[in-house]
Amino acid sequence: MPNLLSILAFPISTLYASVAAAVGRARQLRAVRSPLPVISVGNVSVGGSGKTPLTIHLAQLIQQTRPCIVLSRGYGREEDDTLIWWSGTPPPAPERYGDEPSLIARRLHNGAIGVARRRADLLAIAVAARPTGVILLDDGFQHRGVARDLDVVIVDDATANAPYPIPSGRLREWPGALGRADVIVATSPNAAAWAERYRRQQSLLLPMRTQFDGVVRWHDGSPIPHANVPVILATGIANPERVTKMLNEAGGGRVMEWLRFKDHHRYTRDDAATIANALQRHRTALLLTTEKDAVKLEQFPELQERLAVMKIRVVIDQEERLIQVLQRVMGQPPTEAGG
Repeated sequence: MPNLLSILAFPISTLYASVAAAVGRARQLRAVRSPLPVISVGNVSVGGSGKTPLTIHLAQLIQQTRPCIVLSRGYGREEDDTLIWWSGTPPPAPERYGDEPSLIARRLHNGAIGVARRRADLLAIAVAARPTGVILLDDGFQHRGVARDLDVVIVDDATANAPYPIPSGRLREWPGALGRADVIVATSPNAAAWAERYRRQQSLLLPMRTQFDGVVRWHDGSPIPHANVPVILATGIANPERVTKMLNEAGGGRVMEWLRFKDHHRYTRDDAATIANALQRHRTALLLTTEKDAVKLEQFPELQERLAVMKIRVVIDQEERLIQVLQRVMGQPPTEAGG
C-alpha cells in the first residue's frame, strides 16, 4: 500500500516513467546489431536485487562452451575510458573498471570484461577478438542501444513491494516493461506472483535463491570455520541487511561491529584506518565483507591478513530450462532436460 508521500510524488513518477519509455523506444530504433549472440541481464528497479550474482552465474554457464564477453558501464569507477580486459591476465583494478566488473572478471576463465559509457563502442573490439564469443550485457534491460537476442530480468521482494516508478516506488519504468523479458528470475514467491501479472505467456518464470556457501580467506580462498567466530562486518552494497540475514540464518559469525558504506563506495585510506581501528578493538575478529567489497579492500596491507568473504551460491529451480534457452540463443543444440 503506497504511503502519502508516494501518492503525492506519483505525478513525478508518471513523468519519469513516460520519459524513460520514450527514450528506450528511441534507442531501440537506432540499436546497434552485433553478429554475435547478445544476452542482456538486468532488472526493472533501482537498488540491489541480486543482479550481480545472477550475472556471474550466467557468465559461468556461457563460458562452459563459448567465450563470454561481459559489457558494462562500469558504474562507480574513477575514469570514463573505454577499456577491455581479457581472461588469463591479472584481474582488472576496480578503480578503473568498477567494483562489479572487477568481481565478475575473477570468475571468468574464458572471456572478457569491457567497460564504456556506450557499450556499443565495445562491440567491434569484441567481435574482432573473439568471433565465436557471446555478449552478455550487464544491467542492459533499460539500455537498449545494443540489440539483444535474449532479455533476462531479475525481480525481488523489494521491487514487488514498491511496484511504482521512482520516486513513488523503486521501478525504473512501468511494470508492464516485464513484457519485454524472455526470462524472469524471481528471488521470492512474492516477487514471482507480482511478475506473473506482467510477463508474456511465452516467457520463462524461474525461482532463484542465493545460498550461504561458507566463509573463506580472501587472499587464498581457504575455508574458515565460521560458527560463532567474532567478525567486524564491512559492507558497501545496496540492501546490506541481506548479508546479516544470510549470516544469521547460516549460524555464522558474531558481528562485533558493523561498518556500513554506501553502494559502490570507493574505500579511502581513512576508511581503511577506521576498519583497522575496529580490528584493533577486537583482536581475534575477522574482517568479514562481500566479494564486491573485497576487490576494493584488498589494496590496504593492514587489512589483508584478516580479510575474509562470505561466499554465496546461486540456485535456480528448473535451471535446465534456462540452459536450453541459452543454448538456442548461442546456436547450440539443446541438451535433454536434466542432462
